[in-house]
Amino acid sequence: TRKFPSTVQIKVEEREVKYMLQFADSYVYINNQGYMLQITETPLELPIIVGFKTDSQNIKAGNRLAIEDLKCLENIIKIMDSAKSNSMENLITQIDITDANNFKLIIESEGKTVQFGEITDVNVNVKLLKIKEIIEREKGIQGEIYFQDEERTVFKKNV
Repeated sequence: TRKFPSTVQIKVEEREVKYMLQFADSYVYINNQGYMLQITETPLELPIIVGFKTDSQNIKAGNRLAIEDLKCLENIIKIMDSAKSNSMENLITQIDITDANNFKLIIESEGKTVQFGEITDVNVNVKLLKIKEIIEREKGIQGEIYFQDEERTVFKKNV
């Protein structure tokens, strides 16, 4: 902005690391717009996205994820925003986007995997509340959570 008589004021906002991609033996820090900010061997305590489609030759700081991955990132943001509002954002350690119609959430601290299924603006919050309920009910028991339909959530113990 310009401040009269002879000053220009510049406001700079740095991109903030929100997620990581696991790439070879490294981690690619990305922001919520899909820009690759840094490649490092040091992981942060952020969700790791696996199963991405971006070509390995395009994995460079300053580049952006492939369009297919950007669409998945929109859904990841919906999930993580809802997780934050339900105090669950620190539980989700990994998000597998291999199947864009059925993301897999890894909740490492609880030994649980979630087959998330279809993602809509309406069902994300409902599903996360059901996941939270199962985590509390099945504390310390490893297993898989999946949704048979909008009403039925199933927890299957690992054998």
